Amino acid sequence: MERRSEEYIVAGEVKGKLGFQISDIKSQLPEPVKKSPVARRLSSLRKRDFFFGMPAQTRQSAAQVSSLVHNRSDLSSAIPQTPNPKPQTPIRPALIVFDIDGTLFETQRVTVPAVQRTLAAFGLPVPDSETVCRFFGQPNELYLEWLASRIPPVRRDEIIDAINRLELELIVSEGCLYPGVRGILERLASEGHVLALCSNGPDDYVETFVEAHGLGSLCRAVRARGARYPGKREMLAEILTLIAVRPAIMVGDRKDDIEAAHLNGMLAVAAGYGFGTEAELSEADVCAASPGELESAIRAMLHEVGGGKAHE
Repeated sequence: MERRSEEYIVAGEVKGKLGFQISDIKSQLPEPVKKSPVARRLSSLRKRDFFFGMPAQTRQSAAQVSSLVHNRSDLSSAIPQTPNPKPQTPIRPALIVFDIDGTLFETQRVTVPAVQRTLAAFGLPVPDSETVCRFFGQPNELYLEWLASRIPPVRRDEIIDAINRLELELIVSEGCLYPGVRGILERLASEGHVLALCSNGPDDYVETFVEAHGLGSLCRAVRARGARYPGKREMLAEILTLIAVRPAIMVGDRKDDIEAAHLNGMLAVAAGYGFGTEAELSEADVCAASPGELESAIRAMLHEVGGGKAHE
């Protein structure tokens, strides 16, 4: 800055065009600098040093102010520098197919009481919760065969129908998604991923679940095994034909989820908190030990395929 003579300073007031107070300088500094050593050095200057164009005895302080304000390297060193974030590999949209029981839905809250209450009402022996839970996620015919074995043939159809009706009622009144699951589905859908459901359950069970928990708007396709499909391999193959988005990931808690995924060239995320054993989930590409880990497990797979890796 060009130095000016004393005539620019009269009784502490500025007459020259270049005269201005240091307080004005400070007010224009970036926020990180206001609490920095630079600002403290400005504040330490004497009142008579508040103006440029000073007499000789104060030029040293004036030079200090001028250096602070106009020396860009000094100011830059006073501002905390945030390193540039490393560029991340973009995650391309994926098809993510979810099992229902033991993956999204706490099935034990509805099926166990439906079985126990109904059998008790008909005066039949009541199985414990663990016995009932063994059939969750398995093909529905295995569950029905087990039920039939506990009921006298003469009343078999009547009692099984009563169990099924109560189960559907409880899906609506007492059924719950695992904690955090809805938020995971909503976030994935909002990011452009295509979601689908694939269950071994019968049609009315799956339809009631989807409607009761408002998942229809989030899922492009829903497949229930019913009597139309031999197993999940065929259901997944149909979903993959219907939806051309790739890569594709299957999320489930039983062995048939993992096997069906790999047989269809999909990555498999195991819901280790569901009803499957550790052994039957051992071939999964990644396992979420709790509902709270499910999203990070899915995103680990998304990053992997986003980087060009896929299941062989």
